[in-house]
Amino acid sequence: MKWVKGIFIGFFAFFIICMGFSTFNNKKEKSLIEGRALKQFPAFSGEKLIQTEYLNTLSDAFSDQITGRDKMIRAYNWLIVDVLQQKWAGSIAIGKNKQLYQEPELITDEAAYEKEVKECAELINKEAAKIKAAGSIFIYLNVPRKDVVETKNLPDYYPDSEKDYDHLISLLRSKLSDDVIFLDAKDIFEGKEHVYYSTDHHVNFTGQMLIYHKLMSIVKEQFPDIEVKELSDFRQKKRVIDGSFNRRIGYALTPEKEVLSVRPDFPYYAKRRSSKTAIFGGGKTYATAFMGGDYASTFVKTDKKEAPSIFISGSSYTNSLEALCTCSFSTMHSVDYRSNKSGKTLADYVQSEKPDYVVYLPNQSDKHFSLSTFKIHLGISDN
Repeated sequence: MKWVKGIFIGFFAFFIICMGFSTFNNKKEKSLIEGRALKQFPAFSGEKLIQTEYLNTLSDAFSDQITGRDKMIRAYNWLIVDVLQQKWAGSIAIGKNKQLYQEPELITDEAAYEKEVKECAELINKEAAKIKAAGSIFIYLNVPRKDVVETKNLPDYYPDSEKDYDHLISLLRSKLSDDVIFLDAKDIFEGKEHVYYSTDHHVNFTGQMLIYHKLMSIVKEQFPDIEVKELSDFRQKKRVIDGSFNRRIGYALTPEKEVLSVRPDFPYYAKRRSSKTAIFGGGKTYATAFMGGDYASTFVKTDKKEAPSIFISGSSYTNSLEALCTCSFSTMHSVDYRSNKSGKTLADYVQSEKPDYVVYLPNQSDKHFSLSTFKIHLGISDN
């Protein structure tokens, strides 16, 4: 039987060598499942092999570039979610009715957080004053995390996020000046169900239409004849969505089909400057379905010459709102300061372009009120 053992060892050694060779030749830049950049192998250096930092870099790169990594992650999450029925898959909470949630934001120092919220309000007031002086109406739109709104499907073990959010929103409201029109999407969604995608942190088309209608009710006060679209004005297509949460757990949970791809069912003209990317796309992810993803600067001109203009500062949260606004405004200019390195602040853009309305949406999917995030989406540097 020694020859059997020898063959087995030979095959095992051959497998390991092939795996290692394949791994060291991998140069994958990003993991769609984990939503992050992957470490790359450094240039080989015999002299550095005794240095801890160099060895750690090699180890991290090997872990990130190992052949079959995505399949391993999918298999692991399948075991966790489908077989073992665990409550968590990494940082993702498995809710009821196939709803996925991000891990909760836990406030450990309430006094420090309240101080940060007050600083956010002061910052907004300062910039809103500049924008009002330029002749524009400043609208601050706050969209809460999914776990604050979609509470019906939260798992029983998930902590109460709604109470903390309401307290902080109350504090923020009390500190904002009269130069700011404040909209809380939690109020807009009151009494509605399923306004976020099942496997994603973004607001779905139904929820975004509610936000759009609230925005347009403000615009109508000055422009009563402005055109406002309804859900029925769009051809809607359902599909299984590649949500950010579902990708991160390797598609271990398959949700139901939801409306993602939409098309205007009316005469529609909109010219996008500097890009041919579709305003209403047809992809399987939120990013590809609206505005083609996140761009540093997006300018769209329509044929509605008598309509007002709008400027939007935000992240991917604003993508579908931007698309809807192209149906009502003469021009829609949006910036995403995560990519925009122009050096211009939001107030700089407004003073130059003088739009009728400015919508500012600083939210991210991890923290409700982050001073650094608020600064980013106002175009303000920490330097």
